[in-house]
Amino acid sequence: MRQFDLIVIGTGSAASTVAHECRSAGWEVAVIDSRPFGGTCALRGCDPKKVLVGAADVLDWARRMNQRGVRSDHSRIDWAELMHFKRTFTDPVPKSQEQSFVKAGISIPGEQYVTTSEQFLELERLPERIVFIGGGYISPKGNHTPLLMLTARDTVPDVVKGLDLGADDYL
Repeated sequence: MRQFDLIVIGTGSAASTVAHECRSAGWEVAVIDSRPFGGTCALRGCDPKKVLVGAADVLDWARRMNQRGVRSDHSRIDWAELMHFKRTFTDPVPKSQEQSFVKAGISIPGEQYVTTSEQFLELERLPERIVFIGGGYISPKGNHTPLLMLTARDTVPDVVKGLDLGADDYL
């Protein structure tokens, strides 16, 4: 199995910056994203929202200025056209982001290097290192078994020993 110095989860602006900076420093980097590359802000959040809010603001201002030197009798939002406009800058993002990673030598997609909690329970041997992904209760609390196993090897970092995993008596 290929070894990485860093596996970045997500491909938004922060994750992409970290991936590129670490790769520039000579690290072996992989990225993982279950959704189209580009992140929430560029594809599903900040940027598309600005288009929609901007259109609403223009319409609002036109209506407020009606009879004050601005004629807004026929001002309206054409939703289909607005969505088409939004897609002119959101649709190219995933391909552009992927090309940027490839050009930088960042491995993609990378999810083949992740083991889900269900897959972990079927492993034939215990991995040397484990990284928990996610902050929900399933991540560390529901999977304290690997921590117990690693503790038997005396490889659990001290920071983990302070967590309330329901296994404190064993750590």
